[in-house]
Amino acid sequence: MSDPGFELALLAQAIAGLVRYGTVVDVGADYERASVSFVPGQRTAMLKVFQPAASAVKQHTPIAVGEQVMVLSPNGDSNCGAILRGLHGGGNAAPSTSGTMDLRTYPDGTSLSYDWANHRLVFDGMASGATLVLQAKNIVLRLAEGGYYQTDFAGYASRITHKGGANFETESWTTGAVVVGKPDYGFSPPKVVSPGEGA
Repeated sequence: MSDPGFELALLAQAIAGLVRYGTVVDVGADYERASVSFVPGQRTAMLKVFQPAASAVKQHTPIAVGEQVMVLSPNGDSNCGAILRGLHGGGNAAPSTSGTMDLRTYPDGTSLSYDWANHRLVFDGMASGATLVLQAKNIVLRLAEGGYYQTDFAGYASRITHKGGANFETESWTTGAVVVGKPDYGFSPPKVVSPGEGA
């Protein structure tokens, strides 16, 4: 005859193991599995990691040691669960507290953000020296009515502005010009000075 008290204890243990919070302490070679620690000195087996998409459309975001995660275990055994990630905290604080910006940052300092309050999409790879590659059979850049296209380089800056209909205005800063201050990414004309005026 089974012991009701023992069975209840097993049930309570299984329920407690359904959802647990922990920290990643080891990562598999494919970055699709990881081991999680709930208390010092104890760790789970290598568990599968949830990704945003894993069918015809796929996405891979490598998990890292130190991430705070949740382990979901349908049978209550944490060694048979799966890792749900995306919990900020500890050494991985949120990169922004904005309520109107979607922001993705990378370890080398590169970031991709969209601020829907200011209607501004920014890929920023300046600090990391990143390279942006657009590779496709056809590439179309379409400006809105009254919009402008601007390029900023150290020593050379130019802008083409749509003035209505088939009319465009071209501005450039080239003769010995030096772009000073933080790159403006095309939001306003760069301030430039000639060598004689000093940088």
